[in-house]
Amino acid sequence: MDVDLSIHSHNDSNTVQPLTSKSPMLNESLDDGEVSRVDHTLKDTKSSTFKPEVWNVKKYHILRKTEQDRNYSFYLLFVAILVIPLAVILYCISDIRCSNDIDLKVLKMKLANRLYGQPVAVEKLIEALDRDEKSKILFFYGGTGVGKTFTSTLIFDNLWNSSNVYHYTMPSFGHSFSTESMLGLNICDSSFVVVDDLKQNDLQVKEHIAEIIKKSEDLNRKITVILIFNCDIIAKDFVKKCDNTFYTELSQAYEDVKVYKQFIEFKPLTQEVLRMCIEDELRHKSVSDLHFNYLLNNFNVALDGCKGVYKKIKFLNML
Repeated sequence: MDVDLSIHSHNDSNTVQPLTSKSPMLNESLDDGEVSRVDHTLKDTKSSTFKPEVWNVKKYHILRKTEQDRNYSFYLLFVAILVIPLAVILYCISDIRCSNDIDLKVLKMKLANRLYGQPVAVEKLIEALDRDEKSKILFFYGGTGVGKTFTSTLIFDNLWNSSNVYHYTMPSFGHSFSTESMLGLNICDSSFVVVDDLKQNDLQVKEHIAEIIKKSEDLNRKITVILIFNCDIIAKDFVKKCDNTFYTELSQAYEDVKVYKQFIEFKPLTQEVLRMCIEDELRHKSVSDLHFNYLLNNFNVALDGCKGVYKKIKFLNML
C-alpha cells in the first residue's frame, strides 16, 4: 500500500533557522544589545580564527604590574646596599674608645719601681712624652732583655683596649699594614702606634710610618709613634752588643721624616740589675739564699738581660 508522504515532507532550509538577531526565539528573551553580542559570537564560532574573549583583563594591566614589582625589587636592593654598610659603620663608631692622655706622674713612678737599670732612658722618655708636639717618633733601641718592650707595656698598661692605641710586631707590620682600618686614627684626637721587634734591616718600614704621620696631620690629629729596635750584634767574644754605628744609621734613615724625634738607648744590664729582676718576680715568695744563687747561675745577663726571667723561674719550679 502506497502512502503519499509528500504533504509531510519539508525543505530543511524552511525548518531549521539560524539563531540570529531576527530569530523570534531570541527576540523573546534577549534585548537588542545581548542579541547583537550572541549573534557576533556565533558568527565567530564558524571562523577558524576564533579566540575566546577575556573580559576585564587588559594586557597593559599585566605589564604595569610586572614593572611595579621590578621597581620595588630595585628599591629594596638600593636600601639594603645603603643601610647595611651604614649600620656597620655606626656600630664600629659606637664601639670607639679614645684614650687621649697619659698620666706622666703615674708613669714616671711606675717606671722607677718596675724598670731596672735604665734611669737615663726613663728620663728621656718622660721628657719626650711631655713635649707639646703634634707628631712624634720615639726610637727605643738596645739589646735583648733590657726593658724596651716592657717599657711600652708600662706606658699603655691600661690603654691597650683603646681604639687609638695600636700595637704591631714584625714582620706582619711590613706585609699587611693599612691605615684604612685605623678608625681610632680618624676619630680620636690623638693616637699611639707601637711597632715592636724591629731589626737593623727593617728600616724600610719608614714608608708606613710616614703614611701614618701624614694621615694624622691631614686630619689635624696628634700622633706618637714608638719604634722598638733590637740592635744585637754578635761580637768577637760571642757577647751581643749594639754597634756604635746603629744610632747613626737609624737617624739618617729617618732624616727626611720631618717630625720631632727622640732616640732612647737602653743600656746593657749588669748582674746586679738581673738580681733585682729576679727578686721582683719572687717578691711574694720566700726563697733561701742557696736557692736564689742557684737560680741566678741559670741566667746570662750579657745574653738575655732580664728577658724570660718569669718563664725560667717557673721552669725551675721556683714559682
